[in-house]
Amino acid sequence: MGVHMHEPIKLPTLNDDESRQLTDCMVVAANKLNTVHEIDNFAVTGWLPDEFFELLQEFYSIYDNYIYHNTVEANLEIACHLTCDRCCKQPVRGLYSFEIISLYRRIRQFEDYKDIHKLLVEYASEFQKAVQALLEPGITTIPSDHPVIYEAHYKLSQEGKPCPLLFNRTCRIYEQRPVLCRAYHSLTSPSLCTTPEGKTFLLEPPKRVDKVLRSLSKRLQIPSGNDLTSGLLLFGADQKFRPWKL
Repeated sequence: MGVHMHEPIKLPTLNDDESRQLTDCMVVAANKLNTVHEIDNFAVTGWLPDEFFELLQEFYSIYDNYIYHNTVEANLEIACHLTCDRCCKQPVRGLYSFEIISLYRRIRQFEDYKDIHKLLVEYASEFQKAVQALLEPGITTIPSDHPVIYEAHYKLSQEGKPCPLLFNRTCRIYEQRPVLCRAYHSLTSPSLCTTPEGKTFLLEPPKRVDKVLRSLSKRLQIPSGNDLTSGLLLFGADQKFRPWKL
């Protein structure tokens, strides 16, 4: 799901009774999201009710409990801590479409939304320049999974630019942060997170949970980008003539 100097390992679940119970609860929560009627009309209306986002927060809460159980019960010593922003300087790839919608809805509530938008545009422009610099002359279009995309993300991550939603080393959308951000953890010092010596891992949702979430993501039919920045920009452009109803 992410692009790092070294790929984090995917930590398996403990597969004990509590893990299975939490997985069942995540499936139930994800299925509740799928019952919101406005989903199938989203491509036309560009709007979802508050109920959807309340249910999404319920899902995140269960997922957080799942992560906590599978790290604490496994006696893992997590090095992540408050104000640590090392992982916030790496590209966030692999978001579900409803997470883009949730983040867009949240940042539209900020008074400095226009400044955030300008920063997103700036980051996207730098990314495009990085991609073009890596492509052979004459090539202008490549698929989203092309190796150059990963190389460009890596190049920019080495510059250490923070996520555009970070302020004073604090995540402004922490409660709405996507699955990838919740899943990523480090067992070694944060200073090693982007080095070969760093021991990082992802504790992703179980496959049957991910299956439900991907199905929901497809139903929404929104333009997707390579990462959080391009995803927000594409969705924002799609919403240009129908600003989010706050």
